[in-house]
Amino acid sequence: MGCTLKAALDELPGNANVIVAELNPVVVKWCCGPIAALTGGAVNDPRVTIEIADVASLIRNSAMNGGDNRFDTIILDLYEGPFEAAKERGDYLYGETALAMSGSALMPGGLFAVWSEDPDKAFERRLVHAGFSFKRHRPGRGNRHVVYIAKKSGSSP
Repeated sequence: MGCTLKAALDELPGNANVIVAELNPVVVKWCCGPIAALTGGAVNDPRVTIEIADVASLIRNSAMNGGDNRFDTIILDLYEGPFEAAKERGDYLYGETALAMSGSALMPGGLFAVWSEDPDKAFERRLVHAGFSFKRHRPGRGNRHVVYIAKKSGSSP
């Protein structure tokens, strides 16, 4: 809904380029209209390009084409994270092959950030197996979401 986009834009330089993959054009329409005020119109920021596409396809294309088509950062902030119960449904984003693709789609030193409902040890093992080191960020106490910030092994996330 644009909240993560707004947070990223607030931290990025003025010359950044952000590609947002959204499957549903209605969500983009909402972000440009009725809920735009909640994010300061983030989708209309000149640094942003919206693609009506599956994010897994964009990652795969970047990984396969390499070079200048790779990303500095990939952020997966979806309605369903990588938690174990969603593993079969989420293999195309959070499975071993998908994580290897994400690693290949990143520029050297790039970051891979993933929102999850809860910490997921199975996902953490898949991240490490795919060559990532990671930190888990969890705001507050109690039952709250977690954000994984991962980097290809060899440098600190």
